[in-house]
Amino acid sequence: MQAISFGVLAFGWALASWVYFDATERGERYPWVWALVVLFLGWTLIPWIIYLVDRNQSDHLEVADRAGLRQYLVTTSFTSMALTVAGASTALSAALVWAVPNQLSTNVFRDLLGSSMAAALIGAIIWLPHWRWLKRQLDAGIPDREFRALYALRRAELLTSAFLFGGVAAVTSLWVLGGAFSAVFHATYAGAAGWLPALGPALFCSGAAAYHAWYYRAAEASEQRQRFDRVPAPRLIHRAQRVTPTAPLPPTPRPGQAGVAPRQGPHTPVAATGPPRGREASWPATPPAWPPVGQSAAAASQRAAEASPTGPRTFCGKCATVAQAGDLFCRACGSQLGSPATHVA
Repeated sequence: MQAISFGVLAFGWALASWVYFDATERGERYPWVWALVVLFLGWTLIPWIIYLVDRNQSDHLEVADRAGLRQYLVTTSFTSMALTVAGASTALSAALVWAVPNQLSTNVFRDLLGSSMAAALIGAIIWLPHWRWLKRQLDAGIPDREFRALYALRRAELLTSAFLFGGVAAVTSLWVLGGAFSAVFHATYAGAAGWLPALGPALFCSGAAAYHAWYYRAAEASEQRQRFDRVPAPRLIHRAQRVTPTAPLPPTPRPGQAGVAPRQGPHTPVAATGPPRGREASWPATPPAWPPVGQSAAAASQRAAEASPTGPRTFCGKCATVAQAGDLFCRACGSQLGSPATHVA
């Protein structure tokens, strides 16, 4: 069936259209070259790999948020419009050729007419809601950067559609007029079946080109164009510079090696520098040992209690810890106070 051919061509056209609009949004110099390469050589997958690798490596414009939705709407509307025009043109051309006697069999005509009408109907059903969705996105209060990117893509779609449909309409119109004038002048090589098939593309492509050109002029005169001009253009992201060291860097020394000072942590004691000042000047260089050399803990505690201005106190005879009033056991070692090992001063 011819409908399968329409489906395959529409799928390839959609892939090439996505590459074209994605390259346009990223500011590629020749986006149409990428689109043509993918359209004719995309089945090899090589152009896809090259483009997907190169799209982020080369210099490109900064892409706004929600790029997937934006490119989906533009690509779908562009592809479905092309499918609608192709189906309607083929249906009209098949009907005109079938009207010429002995030019097209009934079975072939029915197959071609049914497939082309199905393509035109499906394309229109897909194009209309996506085109309205695209308009609602522009009218909604989306952020400025997203609005500028969507408006730029929609404008690129309008100009591209007007150019492509206008070019096809011009070529097919020349074809139709040349065949018609040849028939008027009774040329021997002129036949209705030779130029009537071009009448369908000439009519429908002319209408599609006129519609997109009119819509473009209306959009350029609206408030959306003024908002587009107020939003600053996206910045250019340059290719990342790769730094290749000319010589290997020396190894990082570790603490503890010869000539390397230990690391200073938050709890590392820092030696004081300079002479002591204030009360520090009366402090001994090193604290005295306890108990003093040659004395037991009990004897040292007794002498300390006798020298204390508060009077005699109770000490643990085992660890020489001062006991509080009313304590029965030492709070440090747990020995029972009042035992022979306990000294009361």
